[in-house]
Amino acid sequence: MMNVLRISWIFIFLLSCASHSPLSLDEEIVTESGENEEIEEFVESRIRIFSSVETAIEAIAIEFAAIESENARLLAEQEANAPRNPETGERAAECETPPLGMVCIEGGWFQRGINDDPHECEQMGMPRNRHPSASPSAEIWVDTFYLHTHEVTYNAYHGCMEAEQCESVSTIYRDHRHNWQAMTGGSWFDAVQYCESIGGHLPTEAEWERAARGPENLRTSFGEDPLTCEEAIIEDERGRSCGVEQNSSHPEKGRVSDIGTRPADPQGLFDMIGNAEEWVFDWWSTDYENCGEFCLGANPLGPCDGEVDCPGYRYRVIRGGSWYWNAEHATGYHRRRHYPSNEPYHHFGFRCAASAEEVHAGVRGNHITTNSFAEFLQESRRILLEAFEEIGEAEIE
Repeated sequence: MMNVLRISWIFIFLLSCASHSPLSLDEEIVTESGENEEIEEFVESRIRIFSSVETAIEAIAIEFAAIESENARLLAEQEANAPRNPETGERAAECETPPLGMVCIEGGWFQRGINDDPHECEQMGMPRNRHPSASPSAEIWVDTFYLHTHEVTYNAYHGCMEAEQCESVSTIYRDHRHNWQAMTGGSWFDAVQYCESIGGHLPTEAEWERAARGPENLRTSFGEDPLTCEEAIIEDERGRSCGVEQNSSHPEKGRVSDIGTRPADPQGLFDMIGNAEEWVFDWWSTDYENCGEFCLGANPLGPCDGEVDCPGYRYRVIRGGSWYWNAEHATGYHRRRHYPSNEPYHHFGFRCAASAEEVHAGVRGNHITTNSFAEFLQESRRILLEAFEEIGEAEIE
C-alpha cells in the first residue's frame, strides 16, 4: 500500500511538471520531509534512465499499474483462502457493535474438546465408569455470535416472571436469593424460555466452549494454568465458594456469588468458569465420538441435531464448573449432564446468546424487576456516602 501511495504522488508530481523542461540533476528541489527526499531520489533516478519527463511518466504509469495488479491479486488470494462455513461457503460475519450487556464472539474454526483428559469426573449423576466425555477433539465451525457478559441474575429472572414471560422458579436456599447473584435452580426449559423472551437463544455447546476457551483454544480463556480464586469462584483449600460460607444450617456448602466479582476474561466475559454451572442447549452424549456427525461440522446442535425429541437421550449438557467444585472441573472443555427438568434439584445457572440475525431483529437486554432501579439508586447512595465518610476520615487523620 505504501508503494502504491508513493508511485501515485510521483505520478502526480511528474504530471504537474510535464510542460516544463526536463529536470537537471543539479536543480534544487525543496523538500519538507524524509519522504519527499525519497520521492526526489526516485524521480531523479527515473529521469536518469529516460530521456524526458514524458517517457519517465509512461514508465512510472506502467509500474503503478503493475503494483495495482499485484495488490488485486493478493486481495483475491486472501479472499479465496479465507476460512468459510463448510455448509454455506460464506465467511464469518464481521463483529458489529454488540447489544448492551453482550460481547461479540468472532466466528470461524476452533478446536473443540480434548484428546487426553486425565480428569475422572466424580460429580453427582455422572456415569459410574468416569469415562471422559470431552473427547475426541475435533475442528468445529461456529458462525459469529453474541453472548451475555454475565450470567442471568436473580433480579433479571424475576423481572421475566413479573412480565409473565417466564415460569415461576424459586431457589431452595435463602442465601441464593440476592438480586445480583446468578440465578440458579431453574430447569433447562426455564433457561430456554428466558433467552427466547429477550429474542436470543440458549448457547449451543459449541458456542459456549468457543467463548470459554477463547480464540486460542486454551484450557480457559485466561490461559493453560489451572484457575484459582483470583480468577473464578470455585472450591479451594479454604472450602467452597473460595471459603465464603452459606448463611444457613449448612454453611460449608458455600453459595453462588454476585456476578462479576472476578475479572473479565480478555473477551470481556465474566464468570464463564466458576460461580454457577450453566445450562447449554445440546443433548448430552457420553462423548463426541458417540454423538457422531451431529457434533461435527458447522454450528453443531448435538444429538438428533437439536430436535426436541431425541430417542435414547435423557440429559442436557451443563458447562463451566461452579463455586461447589474444585479447579479440575473449572475448564472450558469439562462437561456435565443432568435431566432437563432439573430433578433432582441442582443450583445451575445460565446466560443467553444471540446470532447476528437475532441481533438485527432486536435482541433485548435482560429483564429487570420494577423495584430494581430504586434499589440500585439506594445502593449507589449508600456506596457514595461510605466513600465520602472514608475521604473525610482520611482528611482528619
